[in-house]
Amino acid sequence: MWVDVEGDRVVIRGRAVEFIEGDEADRCIDRLAKKYAGTDHFAWRIPGERRVKILVEPTSVRHVVGVEPFRPGVLGNP
Repeated sequence: MWVDVEGDRVVIRGRAVEFIEGDEADRCIDRLAKKYAGTDHFAWRIPGERRVKILVEPTSVRHVVGVEPFRPGVLGNP
């Protein structure tokens, strides 16, 4: 998972500890849509899709300052 911190990035690795579906997962995507898109509801749903909210227990956290090149073999980087 990548998190934007004032232009820098944070890489969080971990294990999934809980999977949440249904109304709670729908409310979560609506909150994210409100925060990032300014809409009350996530407007890009596809009929029949299911939302899943995954809670992650972090096992490592790394703060990446500035631009970091991709590892070799990732996104065409030789």
